Amino acid sequence: AGVELLDADDPGADGTLADESNAERPDAASLDSSSGALSLERDLECCLLSCISQLEPGLRFYSGENAQYQQLDTGVVGRLDLLATDDCGRLVVIELKAGTADDRVCGQILWYTGWAKVAIATPGREIRGIIVAHDFTDGPRYAVEAMRQVRLKRYSISFRFEDPGPIVSV
Repeated sequence: AGVELLDADDPGADGTLADESNAERPDAASLDSSSGALSLERDLECCLLSCISQLEPGLRFYSGENAQYQQLDTGVVGRLDLLATDDCGRLVVIELKAGTADDRVCGQILWYTGWAKVAIATPGREIRGIIVAHDFTDGPRYAVEAMRQVRLKRYSISFRFEDPGPIVSV
């Protein structure tokens, strides 16, 4: 399966916004079960671990003194999904949501970026956040209008099917 990451506010190739596309969405029931959502979020994380630049060109995973970039336990505000840096040297906190992200994700991204500013960043280093979800309620969409250091990215899942090819005799 491939995961396509779309900017939640930018028009797609067909001119529609990401949330207006006619792409088939995962079954809501599968996203509501905790094990299904956890599995999908883990799969999304694994996809980004293999190629973080899919999310945004120039992103690379954070490397610093005694710090990890994946599932970073802050000890204070929770577990940060991914930590990266961009081409401008800014820290980038990445929060992943398996299904639809609601208002609560806004608090999370602010907690994590605030923690990173205090615990990791050197004075004056800029920090921003990216929230990745399948979709967004109106709350986060409005909130990012006031939180200019946070961007929303929407993912979609697509499958490609191929014939298995001939049997090779041994």
